[in-house]
Amino acid sequence: MTDTRLLTQPHTTVEPAAVHRRHADTAFLADVHPDGTGGHVATALLPESHAYYSAHTAEANRRLDPMLLLEACRQVVIYIGHNSLGLADDTRFLMDSCEMSVPADAYVQRPDGGSTTLTMHVTVAAVRVGSRLRAFTSRCELSLGGVPIGSTVITSSVVSPAAYTLLRRRARGGSPPPWSDQLSPYLDGAVPPSTVGRLVPADVLLAEVRSDSDETTARVLLPFDHLGLFDHRQDHVPGTLLVEAARQLGAALSPEPHAAVMTGLTGTFDAFVELDAPVHLVARPGTTDNERLLEVVQGGTVLATIKVATSRAHSGPPK
Repeated sequence: MTDTRLLTQPHTTVEPAAVHRRHADTAFLADVHPDGTGGHVATALLPESHAYYSAHTAEANRRLDPMLLLEACRQVVIYIGHNSLGLADDTRFLMDSCEMSVPADAYVQRPDGGSTTLTMHVTVAAVRVGSRLRAFTSRCELSLGGVPIGSTVITSSVVSPAAYTLLRRRARGGSPPPWSDQLSPYLDGAVPPSTVGRLVPADVLLAEVRSDSDETTARVLLPFDHLGLFDHRQDHVPGTLLVEAARQLGAALSPEPHAAVMTGLTGTFDAFVELDAPVHLVARPGTTDNERLLEVVQGGTVLATIKVATSRAHSGPPK
């Protein structure tokens, strides 16, 4: 059964198709224009409440979900690719890596009541082979009401539909991949939402969490009918779903899962993660007590690595 919680959100943003989205309730980018120095200034409309991005146990996450900030930056990357770098509408964007740094108390900069405008100052570095754009890195400096709240860096490869088809078939030994709307999700064994900082069972992405002295493993759930995670049909597991799963495992392993806020993220995605085979996370301690190093494993092969840092917000909301 399709999760329809997101179909009633108000919006005044760009057309969803402009940022590769299907539903207006998953499009947040409002405006992008050149800043006169070779960069761009973009704004995103953060809704007062959102069925997916606000459904957290921690107040800091309810008011300002770091994953919503990452999604807003992902959308501006796509928009700039098409409208400033001249990429065709059917170009496929593949996230090679992402970084994010947002302090746990950033949410206090968000005013009470109503939607909030996120401002993103964006600089882009392109990688070309001859005249052809192969990839580009976008750095977004984030602010609310003129106050800096963090930054993201996203590197994306860009390929034509024909090249993408070849890549996907090559990854599967010559056979085409299935689409998410052709598959039935296997969601048995999901952990209780509060143990990963969520409120709604449908948003939980972890099952079979097991720990020993050296590492923790978990099976990643793929809810194909979840409009916040599969806004449109996909032929591989989206990188943002893997980041959310890693965020949830980082919260589960923190001293206070119900209060954990993701403050740091570094992800590298080396290969496609398929929809029709089990996906697992393997977590090990990082260099500090609040860090976890996670590997995304499928068929015994590490396909992505994600480092997450979590903390607890200490400030209260503005009075």
